[in-house]
Amino acid sequence: MSDVAVDGPLANTPQPPYVAVIFTSMFTGADVEGYAAMGERMMELVRSQPGYLGVESVHDETGCGITVSYWTDLAAVANWKQHIEHLQAQQAGRSRWYSDYRLRVCEVSRATDLHGSGKSGESEPPHFAALVESRKGWIEDRLRPWCQRALRSDLLLAENEWVDIAGKADPEKTLWAWAWNRFPDLVHADLGIDETS
Repeated sequence: MSDVAVDGPLANTPQPPYVAVIFTSMFTGADVEGYAAMGERMMELVRSQPGYLGVESVHDETGCGITVSYWTDLAAVANWKQHIEHLQAQQAGRSRWYSDYRLRVCEVSRATDLHGSGKSGESEPPHFAALVESRKGWIEDRLRPWCQRALRSDLLLAENEWVDIAGKADPEKTLWAWAWNRFPDLVHADLGIDETS
């Protein structure tokens, strides 16, 4: 496989968590010049998008390509997905340039490099503000949608395990109280999150 140097062969990403968007495609070989021009334009645009962290991309001689872009959060990915020129590129890809593709979005929770300078938080713990923001994001992006679509039986099970999910206001029966008992360094007067809501 040959590297397509865009921002450099390897993206320089921050400490996790952050989001990776993995786009795997099969190029039809049609309109090579148009495809290359669109790729250049997308790279020009994506670099100016809020929350964009970097990209890595490789293609082989069969037309198989893998591009991984990195983002601060899911909201940044959603904003890029809806950019008008990006929408046009997506349509052209479906109608002209790709015989098949897969798009996968995931959260990066651990990252290391060749020299062992981990970006997983193992060597340098994240700032407390980052933990709070991550927790808020988890509540909005994961917990709230899960609660909204969960089966009643799952909600009842969750209620028994984590009383605060069911909206109980007893501060002794919340996930934070559980975490504080195990990780006292997380206790902070300026937490600013009311999980009981």
